[in-house]
Amino acid sequence: MVKTERVEAVYEGGILRPLKKIHLKEGEKVEIIIKRSLYDIISELEKELREVDEDLTAQLVRDRK
Repeated sequence: MVKTERVEAVYEGGILRPLKKIHLKEGEKVEIIIKRSLYDIISELEKELREVDEDLTAQLVRDRK
């Protein structure tokens, strides 16, 4: 039998910290499935797009010189 419990957690300083008390025995192994929030994914993509846009702008300026 498999018991499933959904727990939100925060990753800080290399440690995944649950946001609520979890009931596990010391040394018990669990399976973790990581789902990132859509907001975090979109924020990362926006940052990457800004960097690409800045790179393209810099390239255009260099090409015009």
